[in-house]
Amino acid sequence: MRALADQIDLQDCCFLMVFVPGGLDLDALAAALSRNFTGIPVFGCTAAGQITPDGYESEALLALAFSKQH
Repeated sequence: MRALADQIDLQDCCFLMVFVPGGLDLDALAAALSRNFTGIPVFGCTAAGQITPDGYESEALLALAFSKQH
């Protein structure tokens, strides 16, 4: 999760939208998101899979950070 947080400008992020593969431990994920995105609202849902640069992946977590500017 730290690697994800390092890719996002946390000072400019007003909220994070997370699409979660069904096999992840949701409690552990929520705890990791809370630790790494303190003070940033996080919304999410489970997903059957994501389209990635490598094609369809059923175990990929997708996070979208929304800028305060928008």
